[in-house]
Amino acid sequence: DCFNAYYETELNDLQNESLWIRIQMSSTRSMLVGVCYKSPTANDDEIKLMYKAIEKASSCQSIILGDFNCPSIDWSTLHCDSSDQPLVDLIQNCFLHQHVDKPTRGRNILDLVLTTEPAMIEDLQILEPLSTGDHCKIMFNLIIETEIGKQKVNRWMYKKADYDEIKQFLSVVDW
Repeated sequence: DCFNAYYETELNDLQNESLWIRIQMSSTRSMLVGVCYKSPTANDDEIKLMYKAIEKASSCQSIILGDFNCPSIDWSTLHCDSSDQPLVDLIQNCFLHQHVDKPTRGRNILDLVLTTEPAMIEDLQILEPLSTGDHCKIMFNLIIETEIGKQKVNRWMYKKADYDEIKQFLSVVDW
């Protein structure tokens, strides 16, 4: 309720399966949030545009989530097939941190959580698949610095109530 989110036109105008918003965390700080899906049948141009969006997003504080369909990547060593090498190169060149270390579909880590800062994610858990889906849910705590303004809270001052007046009012109500 305390954050404002804005559609990130520049990144969303690139023709690929991703959605980008900017969350305003204070008057001077914001964070980009991107959700990506790299289809196994995506053509090279679409993949390049998605990677271009991720590269642009990584220039500021951001979190990028999604199904990248790169089953050959061993995330502990970063070894992979040549078809998945561009994603590994992108992550390394943009100094992104990949937080998922357990399989999210079968034996593969296909769903990723990428951040520009390693301490942005805590307590990441891989949970059971949602409904009849075959990808596991990912749950985590996002750690960000925010400025939340003071909120006005109305409180009743019961000790100052006129209880005799309340009793009289209630006594004439046709219950």
